[in-house]
Amino acid sequence: MKNIITPFVFLWILAISIFAESDFSIVLYQPEHIISERVGGGVQEVASFIDVVKKIWKQEIPSDAERTKTSIVLGLGYGRQVKAWVMNSKTNINEKVTSELRKHKSPWIREGYFAFALSGVDYNSEQKDSFPLPIPKAWKAVAEKQSSPVPVDDILAVLLPKNPYPEKNVPEGYVIQLLEPLGGKILRPEGWYYSENHGGPQFCWIISQEDSSSAPYKTGMKIQMFAGIEKGTGKSPEEFCTSFLKAKADSTKVITEFPKEKQGKFTRQGIEVEEGPYHIIYSTFWMNSDIAVISISGTPKERWEEYKDTFQIMGGFELIDMERFANGSEPEH
Repeated sequence: MKNIITPFVFLWILAISIFAESDFSIVLYQPEHIISERVGGGVQEVASFIDVVKKIWKQEIPSDAERTKTSIVLGLGYGRQVKAWVMNSKTNINEKVTSELRKHKSPWIREGYFAFALSGVDYNSEQKDSFPLPIPKAWKAVAEKQSSPVPVDDILAVLLPKNPYPEKNVPEGYVIQLLEPLGGKILRPEGWYYSENHGGPQFCWIISQEDSSSAPYKTGMKIQMFAGIEKGTGKSPEEFCTSFLKAKADSTKVITEFPKEKQGKFTRQGIEVEEGPYHIIYSTFWMNSDIAVISISGTPKERWEEYKDTFQIMGGFELIDMERFANGSEPEH
């Protein structure tokens, strides 16, 4: 494996890892720790999908000699969205390959995007000098419209379907739950309870295994959105979030810290802790406007392994339907 930093005029690749196999190379367009946080189903699900891609690749380009000159670049979005770009093929087979891939089970993406490529080029040999790293024309076209370099996530946000919950991408055992009055969406486990409580500049939604209307829940997720942070606290949204996380880190047993990363219009930062009898992930989000969001996913320690994947799936919620408020209307609460 080798890691390189590749600057482009309009496209910013944070890091690329290249794994050379016997007959192809795997190119990763994002740091490995980001990928591990986003991709569900484990290594086996990713490996199975790579086998599917290889099969379709060989089916569409049966000549070994021709295939060594080509690459298939994959973009995966929230749920099981997938899109393919075949580079250096004699004909444009992007849509055909994408259609074939969508007949199969792609890895579950918990949040954000995941991009990788299978390339016939051996990047550990002199062959690499004749074939630059695979960057689809569609990616470059999106990037060139921007005034500054953009990360892969922002490219895929344009090129992949905008609806994060196409019906076929809803995993078994989940339903789409609207987060009103903002029109957001979250995947709620079937049989779990939903409640909301809003007032003033604060909004609160709870998805829980137990009915939280009659007693405190033990397993679930709470999402809180705060508007007017600077006026109410004297802090910027980022300062509000980082001080919240610091207070939690100082008073709990920290298991994992999640560094800042872009997630759509928001910046996200979080922490995984053990707090009393509970295992909890605190995630904070902020953006340029005076808004901050805190999500709290937790369950008793002894049940964490049972529910951690559930929380990861729920963690890809869409909080606000931006199109609904594009005309400047305000939500009622």
